[in-house]
Amino acid sequence: PETGNLLVRLTHIYPPGEHHALSATTTVDLTNTFPTLSTRVSGITEMYASADAALTDVERLQWRSNADESDSARLPQRATRSAPSMTAIQLESGETRTFVLTMHQI
Repeated sequence: PETGNLLVRLTHIYPPGEHHALSATTTVDLTNTFPTLSTRVSGITEMYASADAALTDVERLQWRSNADESDSARLPQRATRSAPSMTAIQLESGETRTFVLTMHQI
């Protein structure tokens, strides 16, 4: 399309611990991956895997439990991500991330 959106889903195929080097965090540079599209991208939005909502638009539910406060403080939390840059996307091992690229006409 000359203008519009492009859905991009990236997956790091190696799970944690499978290989000492290949399971490491990696960065995918969209400029190298899609060289003809890189000059046409005017925006990038990270989406939920279903691509029906932007991550920034949805507020996650906060669950209450009978656990002691000190126990809930030890629960693992997903790391807060900064907004993706226009070209470089970081993937942890085993992770899938979904983006919508906003395209403009050249």
